[in-house]
Amino acid sequence: MHAVASARQRSHVTDARRVFPAYVAGQPCGAVAPVLRCWLAAMIAVENRPELGRYQLWLDGELAAYAAYEVHGVHMAFMHTQIEEQFAGRGLGTRLVGDALDDVRANGGSVLPYCPFVRSFIAKHSDYLDLVPAGQRAAFGLASDDPSPGDGETL
Repeated sequence: MHAVASARQRSHVTDARRVFPAYVAGQPCGAVAPVLRCWLAAMIAVENRPELGRYQLWLDGELAAYAAYEVHGVHMAFMHTQIEEQFAGRGLGTRLVGDALDDVRANGGSVLPYCPFVRSFIAKHSDYLDLVPAGQRAAFGLASDDPSPGDGETL
């Protein structure tokens, strides 16, 4: 099992401890921030399962979501993202895809976003656009980060 921990994940806990010092001291923080206690109580883990061809997101030990992929050389082709119905609307898909793309980047890979959710995520988070090969971005409807003549821009 390969757990994926992004800088974003690590900063959430650090931020929570800085903003809510009662948490660091081990004191109950329910009266200070009842929502924080619920957030901290939820255990989220994202793992890459290459033998299954997918990244999985576990919430409190229960499989909540996965992003299926196929490997084509150095490209990871994301085909489908599934969030279990009882976990929908919690932002878990965004968390899953962000962590999966962070892992692809850390391993020097590139992404082919066939899955509409992954493609939409990349379109909204331009810092992941570099993971899609420049020559393939137009095929996925993704804007180039380097406009060239003919893209409606004048030099």
